[in-house]
Amino acid sequence: MMRWNSFGRTLGFGALAAGGLLAASFLPLPTGAALSAWLVASAVAYGVGLAPSAAGAARTVLPIGALGLAVWLAAEHVGQAALGAALVVGIGRSLLVYRARPLRGLAVEAVLLGGGLWLARALLDGGLGSAALAVWGFFLVQSLFFWIPGVAEREDSGATADPFERAARRLRRLLEEEPVTRGGGA
Repeated sequence: MMRWNSFGRTLGFGALAAGGLLAASFLPLPTGAALSAWLVASAVAYGVGLAPSAAGAARTVLPIGALGLAVWLAAEHVGQAALGAALVVGIGRSLLVYRARPLRGLAVEAVLLGGGLWLARALLDGGLGSAALAVWGFFLVQSLFFWIPGVAEREDSGATADPFERAARRLRRLLEEEPVTRGGGA
């Protein structure tokens, strides 16, 4: 499964979701229902794809999928589906995939989800092409999550985590630390 856990990958996911929206318009559903289904399905796929490992994705697919299904069934129109899909992204990202102190996570999600929804609304003019651009715009703002300092992936429990994944995470943490200079230099 592809991972969407970086700035560039989230931009790529946004482009795929926008392109898929154009394809979803050919589903034999009323336009609003097809758009709602695609928005929620994209949010679920993104939330699960944020997981750092296959074990993490397996752990998050059921809760994120159930939340997405509940949102899709409860949404009466596309606006509610878009709001619910944004909540699926935020809940999946900050509660299930990444660690954050509660108030910090709430503030980050409020800014990113609110900004993403604002940009999507600003890009939307009623046409299918603008709807696809709005989906990409939403994920453009979500990609900024990976530029926020202090974001840490949740650790899988030792019993279920793949040893290679644990070693790769440790190596990534070491490589992302600032280099320590040795000697009296300069």
